[in-house]
Amino acid sequence: MVEQPERYCSNCGQELKPEARFCSNCGMPVNHGARVPTPHADRPVPPLPPPPKEAVGRRRLTVSGALRGRGRKLLVILVLVGIFLFLVLPVVLESLLAWRLQTAFGTPKKPDVQISSNFPPELLWGRMDRIQVRMDQANLQGVAVYNAQADLKDVKVSVPSLLEGNPTIETQSCSIRAETPPIFITQNQACLGYLGLGGGY
Repeated sequence: MVEQPERYCSNCGQELKPEARFCSNCGMPVNHGARVPTPHADRPVPPLPPPPKEAVGRRRLTVSGALRGRGRKLLVILVLVGIFLFLVLPVVLESLLAWRLQTAFGTPKKPDVQISSNFPPELLWGRMDRIQVRMDQANLQGVAVYNAQADLKDVKVSVPSLLEGNPTIETQSCSIRAETPPIFITQNQACLGYLGLGGGY
């Protein structure tokens, strides 16, 4: 039986196992013709030089690129959430206000409510430029009114009260108008009280 000569890594000088394909110290592939040290040729192997500065820079770019990728994903998610809220929030607000007005006026069907805002993100804070309400038939303090319209401008809705289903509204201008019998109310607190949207209702 022939004994295998000892083998050493040509890169770092680590002693290699006979079956090794890679150096266990530096990971360098093992050449099957690895040198066998002799007393004349055996010398220490110098350590590996540091990686070039370009490679270090590339690693840093990769890390910052990964962070930049996460930032982009976060930005995309925030934009999508904003668009979703922009599309859904007005519909939810209109539905809640229509339900509240239907209850306040005792109408057989929900009134038509339209919310508008020049800067839609303000809807998240309960701020709207205008709320317009149209009702075919309503009951205003026991009096049946027909073709009634309410117009609220510069509106601020208390978000907690809105979430509770009992919206409290502050407005700069509130008016109610009905064709039959002819009614026109412009005083803010009275208007909000009739609509069932005032603080004390």
